Amino acid sequence: VFMEFCNCYYSNYRSLLNFASLIRISERFIDKILELDFIDINQIDNDGYTALALAASSGCVGNVKYLLDKGAIILPEPKPAGFKIPLHQAIKSWVDDPSETIEVLIKSVSDIETVDDEGANAIHIAAREGIKLIHILRNVVKGIDGSNSGFDRLLVSKDLKGNTALHYAALEDTDAGVKFLLHILKKLGMRDEEYMTKNSEGKTFFDVLKFWKGEEAEVAVNRFLEANLYKDSEDVYKKLLSEIDRSSDDEDDKIKEITPAGGAGSGGAASSAVGSEPGVT
Repeated sequence: VFMEFCNCYYSNYRSLLNFASLIRISERFIDKILELDFIDINQIDNDGYTALALAASSGCVGNVKYLLDKGAIILPEPKPAGFKIPLHQAIKSWVDDPSETIEVLIKSVSDIETVDDEGANAIHIAAREGIKLIHILRNVVKGIDGSNSGFDRLLVSKDLKGNTALHYAALEDTDAGVKFLLHILKKLGMRDEEYMTKNSEGKTFFDVLKFWKGEEAEVAVNRFLEANLYKDSEDVYKKLLSEIDRSSDDEDDKIKEITPAGGAGSGGAASSAVGSEPGVT
């Protein structure tokens, strides 16, 4: 009975180890669970999570390090359908600053180019989560590689339905992420035609942005571009954060009215909903 409890603790076949990782149980308790020889550290539950992915999702860097030290696999080969990539879960975690967890996973050969079932890589996920996560991921990559080139070269990469990071950022509840990505692209010398691409529904990121926020969003982004604000990325990031702080409650209410359940702003469910939302298919 105890073995069945440990291996099938939750209704979705989430083992006791997986559940402990999700709720940020101490490393000492996790070690006790791992002493049971029938516990599989790399068990995948019915939602596609391993204990490592759940620890990353909870933002508990101590447990992430501990599980890696104990032999947790970041990415099984071949990758099962529906598998939740630990790095993506760290980016979407509910902690205020997941940068340490992200750094640990990337240093443990968690490639930012690895894609999920929709073809979304770490940059797409970060763009969907907002300007802060774009900034964090880019800084972590720079800290590890010594430059931003590993991050920047993926900015125009596309998922399976032709969406770039700009398309994902356009689904956020502000246009700050779009502006920040455009700032980076312009600094790289990218031409308009290189990032003004259409997805499989024939939509550019501007089309998606207008759907979610109206034409005033396009005007705001164009003003940003025309203002030639291509200074240091840190300065632009801080300026855009201040704009977010000044955004009106009316705009937030407008987004809520047109956001379906599980859509923008719903945390982990957001990226899986990208394919079903208008403009990003």
